Amino acid sequence: MPVNVSCDAAEAALLADLAATFPGANPVSLRQWSGRPDHFGAVVCGEAEIEPGYAIGPYGPVDVEEYEGGALHLGFVAWAERRGWHVEVYDFGTLWLTPLADLNERVDAWKRAWADMPCTPLQPGERPF
Repeated sequence: MPVNVSCDAAEAALLADLAATFPGANPVSLRQWSGRPDHFGAVVCGEAEIEPGYAIGPYGPVDVEEYEGGALHLGFVAWAERRGWHVEVYDFGTLWLTPLADLNERVDAWKRAWADMPCTPLQPGERPF
């Protein structure tokens, strides 16, 4: 997504909303954090709590049903998606928020690219490599 004035406003609103809602998240512009002017979104500290004792994205895997893949609190994912943002784990304890529309465009492009590829199922006992 090309970054423009409306992107700047959306990113600023996201940063303010994150800081107000999740004390300790220490949100930073993804462009500032990455040094890449074409990046758009936010980076947050995953140790910020969504509720007492539950980090939004802990520093290590958590085996509790509230966490997607042990790394993202489902409540935080829902909070972000309601606002049009996708949450990605950069590494444990560091989360990226990028526009949900960008994710959908990437997934659609991937599906188009793979839809036309010939695919031959493996035969019993055959190995892919």
